[in-house]
Amino acid sequence: MRIGADDVVCRVFGVAAAKGSDVVLELTNEAKAPVALAIVLKPVDLENRLWPGSPVVIDDKGILVSGQRAVIFDRPPNDFGEVEGLDLTTEQAERVAIFPLLHSATVRLVVPAEPGADVRTLPESDAVVRGWDSVLERSGRVSFGDAAVTQQASAARARLLLDVPGLGERVAAVEPGSGRILEALATSASANDVVRSLQAFAAGFCVWLPGAPSDAAAVMSGIGAAAQLLNDPVACLELVEPAAQLTHLVERSGDGAAGREALGGLAKVLRAAGHDEPASELEVRVAGWDGARDDVPSTFEELVGLSQQASEAGSFDSDDAATAARYWLGARRLLVNERPGQLDILPEFPSAWRGGSVEVHDLSLLSCAAGGAKASFAIRWHGYRPALLWDIASDQPMVLSCASLDPDWSTTTLKGEALLAGTADGLAAVPAPGDSFS
Repeated sequence: MRIGADDVVCRVFGVAAAKGSDVVLELTNEAKAPVALAIVLKPVDLENRLWPGSPVVIDDKGILVSGQRAVIFDRPPNDFGEVEGLDLTTEQAERVAIFPLLHSATVRLVVPAEPGADVRTLPESDAVVRGWDSVLERSGRVSFGDAAVTQQASAARARLLLDVPGLGERVAAVEPGSGRILEALATSASANDVVRSLQAFAAGFCVWLPGAPSDAAAVMSGIGAAAQLLNDPVACLELVEPAAQLTHLVERSGDGAAGREALGGLAKVLRAAGHDEPASELEVRVAGWDGARDDVPSTFEELVGLSQQASEAGSFDSDDAATAARYWLGARRLLVNERPGQLDILPEFPSAWRGGSVEVHDLSLLSCAAGGAKASFAIRWHGYRPALLWDIASDQPMVLSCASLDPDWSTTTLKGEALLAGTADGLAAVPAPGDSFS
């Protein structure tokens, strides 16, 4: 809410509790002038009609519904009633609670998971943000050449983690959206976040399905990526039969693109289970496939188009995790393009990013031959020429390239730095020895 040139800022976040989550509504006065915050209770029914004799009331501790504490104030209101100069009394207002807020003052309203929650023990919003950042950084840290993409990608990764509980049953049932969510988690989270989904698929997938469900190929992509991340041959052996059955159903459907995607996922499962020979045969069959999927953005332009569907808070389609998964997978395609034994770093480098930095730390690589590898790299600029610094943690050989910034460059060295060719369009030339950078 705008107050002169400043704001009263409202933040809403959840905090895990013993039984569910406490939801915190935090309002901070960032304006220089003091303000009065009025909580007006208007009990109405589902058709927005006045609710006579409503069991909802406000007291100095919060809001009661039928005698149960539904909302808790972090401090008592200063008054119940009117603010001078404002008419807060309406025929529907049961009661009004008023909180004066000086500059930088905050008031919090909590919807508790349990009536007896102690709001004084709940963290502030800044601490919650730091906690989420810490969780995401455990599975890699990514900074794109566009702050908006970085922020949206982080929001998507965080949203995916909220879908971990219960995802396994959805994957086993081949529910729409579940495959992309699992695949995105496998490329942005930890093995602990995907292992239950793999166990549920191994134990609960129905091998007698009459045909391939619509999301079968995406589920195979997710299973393959998760198996590669888990990197546990004994556990992955249990995935082979149901994964092969599901892939067979997809191939039998006659959809060539879906068949290639499913075969790629099965190859990852076989590789993770230690069946290298059949995995290599499948890799040969899909060698010409570039990994593009119709529902996942394959270019920066398509990614921007998908981001326009997001709210200001970064959520998609009524907080749909499947769309967040598609966004992250599309954003990740801007960072790496993987094939067995090959890694193209930054396969597309948008012109708007030129001159800016890109940093990636510990990004999981899930190509069939990478076996749990991680990639770290960064771009720095010397005039119009980009310098690439890289460090690939892998126990297998790999050919690295960066075709978008230097089509002629490649290396098999897994750690190093190189000054790439770049192009002079719109950027200054590299200074000659003795010349000024100004």
